[in-house]
Amino acid sequence: MQRLGALFIAICMVVISASVGVILNYKFGLTILEAAPFAVGVLLTLMLVHYQISRVRDRLIIDEQMDDLTRLKLSLTKDVQDVRELTEQLEQTVASRMRGEMDPILAELDLMGTLVKQLAESCAEIDERVELNEERAKVLKSKMDQATKTMAQIQKSLSNGALATREKLQATKVAVADKAKGDEAQSQSEVTPSEPKPEPMAIDDEPPALSEEEQKASTLAASRAKAEEAAKALESIANLHHGQHKSTISDDEKQAVRRALAMGKMELHLQPIVTLPMRKPALYEMLARLLDEQGEVITPDVFLPVCKELNFLSLLDRLAVNKAFRMLRNLTDRGHGMPCFCNISLESMSDPDFFAHLRELYEQNTDLVENIILEFNLASFNSFGVLEQETMQLMQSMGFRFSVDQLTSLKADFDQMVRSGIRFAKVAAPILTHRDAGRGMDIHPADFSRVLSRKGLDLIVTHVETESALVGLLDYNIKLAQGNHFAPAKPLRPEETSIPASVTNAAAQAARKGRNGAAGLASRQMNATGQNIPAPIVHGAGGRMNEPAPMPAAPTSDRTLGQNPRVAQALKAMSAQDGEANPTRDHFRNVLAEAAGLMDPQTTRPGSAERQASDTPAQGQPRLQRVIR
Repeated sequence: MQRLGALFIAICMVVISASVGVILNYKFGLTILEAAPFAVGVLLTLMLVHYQISRVRDRLIIDEQMDDLTRLKLSLTKDVQDVRELTEQLEQTVASRMRGEMDPILAELDLMGTLVKQLAESCAEIDERVELNEERAKVLKSKMDQATKTMAQIQKSLSNGALATREKLQATKVAVADKAKGDEAQSQSEVTPSEPKPEPMAIDDEPPALSEEEQKASTLAASRAKAEEAAKALESIANLHHGQHKSTISDDEKQAVRRALAMGKMELHLQPIVTLPMRKPALYEMLARLLDEQGEVITPDVFLPVCKELNFLSLLDRLAVNKAFRMLRNLTDRGHGMPCFCNISLESMSDPDFFAHLRELYEQNTDLVENIILEFNLASFNSFGVLEQETMQLMQSMGFRFSVDQLTSLKADFDQMVRSGIRFAKVAAPILTHRDAGRGMDIHPADFSRVLSRKGLDLIVTHVETESALVGLLDYNIKLAQGNHFAPAKPLRPEETSIPASVTNAAAQAARKGRNGAAGLASRQMNATGQNIPAPIVHGAGGRMNEPAPMPAAPTSDRTLGQNPRVAQALKAMSAQDGEANPTRDHFRNVLAEAAGLMDPQTTRPGSAERQASDTPAQGQPRLQRVIR
């Protein structure tokens, strides 16, 4: 195409130059030779102009192409820079992801290495303890053999002494009888018939005096009998608290306990601690139970002796405390927070691993510390040394509260308990109500709870099994009680996020019985004394008894509003609609329940912090639903 254009332009230039020559020839009268130079000059001029125009056009085209190349280069440079930045970001992202994924793996590997090391150390320590226990068992066996031989010798000497004494006694009897016969025959021959016959001597009334060895043997036997009686009494008290341990534990049971501890199979059982006389749950005690491979519960009379024998009590307490914090976290997040007792052993108080684990749980769950009450028995508390006391002070500085249970008498050093930070003391109902409970004390057992309250201790009476035992406790001013009569311990599964319905139902039934029992007791007291003595009302776990108030007038009808079946049906219908938020219906339901006598009137009145604290274990649950369920 460009060639055709150039050819056309060349033809045009030749034609123009020829036309100029022809015009000069015809118009101006020049000859052809004269006009030819002018025509050639015009042709050369046109060619020169065309050449310059072509160069300028080519230069413009080249400049445009160079500009396009420059723009393309700039765009390519920018794209390359973007690609470089994206590559750097991708490298950083990949590195951070790899680091984030590798760090937990490395941490787990380090932890596994630490655990393996600790496991090896624990196995070595267990082997050493097993060898030490075997040596101790051999020593104890040798001592038992020596004691058995000594007892056999003592029995043999006692039997020989008794045989010799019996022979001497028989010989003495025979001699005395012969002498009596001789004297009688002589007196018959000498005395007159009017004189009375002498009476025979009573030789069997007073035995002859025993020797010094026989007296020592009898004293030893009496002391042994007293020691056996004391041991039986202590054993009965221990069985009252723990239940009797199995005499023999099979190897399969030991293996099941080991496997449960290794796999962490444990569940918590909750038992409420109620206020008297209203029987409202104020506190809960968490009881740890191990599970075997089939999910069956391993009872404490099996796993406690095994853990004590194998020095696994600290591990058991760590699992229990971990479960307790996890359970309280789930309940607190859903509005069901409650104070709970958690039992720990003496070995855990001196175990640094247990304290480190407890401190870690404290740092992660600072808001739950006020709901954890660490509990240990009186024997462990009395065995505390310097290390245990310092550990207890550190736990107290963190905010933990403490409790002591298994009080075997009322003569414990409660002042020392208060100085150590103890806030709760538990005693069994049979021990408190025993006729010899106040022997050797300056106060009467009925005032025992008040004295402890002045010192800062709350008394909790445990093992309340019958209604008669509960009625007997009302004379002792008891404010907190625990036992199967109110509600037995029920398991709390890990997936549950509220108090088991069985526990709350049992406590609610006990509360309903308590109102009837309290009313009956008040009427019996009024009939017996001729005065109006109302039952005390206690608000919360640490509440104090209110001043006596006059009893309301007796109802004109034997049937109360709470016994009306229509009222019960209405309350059940309203409680079935608890999923819908309706303040008016809830207020009407509470007022109706208060009028029916199914709920304490004080709980529906706002502005009382102590009443709200007493109802803390039941937060998040409809009050009426717990009563009528």
